[in-house]
Amino acid sequence: APVIPAGHWIDRGFDGNYIGGMTYFLKSIKDHTCELRSGTCRDDIILGAVFEEEEDDNDDDPIDVLLHDDALLPHWQEFADAMQLNQNFEAFQRLYIYNIQLTPSIISLLTPALKGKQIIGFGLGNNEFVNAREGIEFAIEIIQSNPNLKKFVWANNSIENMADANHLVDAIISHPSI
Repeated sequence: APVIPAGHWIDRGFDGNYIGGMTYFLKSIKDHTCELRSGTCRDDIILGAVFEEEEDDNDDDPIDVLLHDDALLPHWQEFADAMQLNQNFEAFQRLYIYNIQLTPSIISLLTPALKGKQIIGFGLGNNEFVNAREGIEFAIEIIQSNPNLKKFVWANNSIENMADANHLVDAIISHPSI
């Protein structure tokens, strides 16, 4: 996937804290992709962004999630391809994604790559889904297609109504090992 220079984010008006979070995420997704392709993947794949605490009290709405940008799609594609092509079912045991906006295009890349993997932990935290219902459907599809899943985390993700909440809870309750 092509390198995304810091200037890309500066041109879009993001500050150093956001650029630091994006740099951390891009390094992480590249490292995990390379590990999956080489067969040296750790037990946990954690994709996210770490943001420094802002000392400026004038900032009422600090960005705490990496927003979608089409420049990220090749990185997600490489990662999803590496997961899908990896035949070692024990390559990774847990996948956690946090502080990243997940769009329908990213979800459509990740879903087939995660179906039927032998993961035992899956978590989504503080992911600003473009469509909350699609985020829930994504989580449910991964839950239902991974019978060995023992732990599921859904933290600080919006749910728009009780029907969606019940749908997610029903998937968790009906799973054989969560």
